[in-house]
Amino acid sequence: MIVKEYKKYNEIVYKKTLSNGLEVILVPKRDFQKIFAVFSTNFGGMDLAFIPVGKKNKVIQPSGIAHFLEHVLFKMPGGIDAMQVFDDMGINSNAFTSYDKTGYLIRGTENFLEALEYLLDYVQMPYFTDKIVKTEQGIITEEINMYLDEPTMRIYNKLLENTYKNCYLKKDVIGTEEEIKRITKTDLYNAYYTFYHPSNMRLIVTGNFDVDEYLELIQNNQAKKTFKNIGSIKRFEPYEPKKVVVTEESEEGNVNIPLVGLSVKFEENKNLREQYIKALKLSMLLEYYFSNSGEIYEKLLDQELINRSFSYYINLHKSYLSFHIAGYTRKPEVLLNTLQTTLKNLKRRKANEERFKMIKRMNQGAFIKSINSVEGITYGYLDIATYGIDLFEYPKIINDVKLEDVFSLTAEINSDVITTYTINPKKSK
Repeated sequence: MIVKEYKKYNEIVYKKTLSNGLEVILVPKRDFQKIFAVFSTNFGGMDLAFIPVGKKNKVIQPSGIAHFLEHVLFKMPGGIDAMQVFDDMGINSNAFTSYDKTGYLIRGTENFLEALEYLLDYVQMPYFTDKIVKTEQGIITEEINMYLDEPTMRIYNKLLENTYKNCYLKKDVIGTEEEIKRITKTDLYNAYYTFYHPSNMRLIVTGNFDVDEYLELIQNNQAKKTFKNIGSIKRFEPYEPKKVVVTEESEEGNVNIPLVGLSVKFEENKNLREQYIKALKLSMLLEYYFSNSGEIYEKLLDQELINRSFSYYINLHKSYLSFHIAGYTRKPEVLLNTLQTTLKNLKRRKANEERFKMIKRMNQGAFIKSINSVEGITYGYLDIATYGIDLFEYPKIINDVKLEDVFSLTAEINSDVITTYTINPKKSK
């Protein structure tokens, strides 16, 4: 086991990779009451093309299958629902699916050792029937229909669809009604046995617990189970060009005033560590100009082109990087033209070293705040571990970033990598 002490943050982290390949990260915080755990797999909405374990040929599965699999894993033999089992223990449970991972989480104070063992067991006990699949197809179809009516999610997904030509980021994590109906029990088992192998999974536990006791339970639990050696997973990611697919598009939707969005695409980088650090730099660049204390934000607000709904978001999924800007406005064309012109001219602006140092301090402060909660540490490790970076390395990475490194990113912004999308109010009949 690897033990790392971070005296500056008063933290000790225990890491061990079990014989079956499962990576275990334990962060004891004995001055806390709560314990939080996430059991995750490196399998998400963009992992659609792969060679299933035990097969020779590539498959391309329907979009939404990772999210579908997350739902049906709660269904156990005998009609038992795993979430209800946790409720009976007094444990809060949930799950999520993103573009590159799926996670099953539990939090609580009592009965947590028992709950942790059940978490490991139900996630590693797939039980799919034709009836379960059919029932879930109906449930997720209803979810999709509700989801499509939500303007901010609609614009987020449309921007991804218009940004990426071949990459499966263009496919919604939840899928479409047509593709959900195509999912079969065989599809689910193919995905499960390929991606839910312990060697492709990670267990993170943070909170008030005894490390030796928890590690013993985890090791004993895994030792009772048999997992075949599957080798490396053969995924296929299609070639993605530098340019966006569509430069601008609009529709009428469920809004009272126009909602606009803009996306900027950056080149794919297979070096995940480098891409993560680039995303951090990009976040600092956007914070410099578009946070609520940023020069451009204040100017747009003074011109009444934006309101408090204005926001930006970094999209980092493995080797793919882009960012979105979105908000409601009564002047959609003016705002989008202003944003595009501003972004393309950022390279000509002079940056202020003192403001940049302030942003670095704010990032350091946000990190300190995040590790004061069990959720902050657990999600922090979950997000960063994919990129080969230790969570407590983050402050040093921020400290090492130079002003010129951040602003060199502006050279990559041009018309070829920008796409916009507008949702206008429906015209009265």
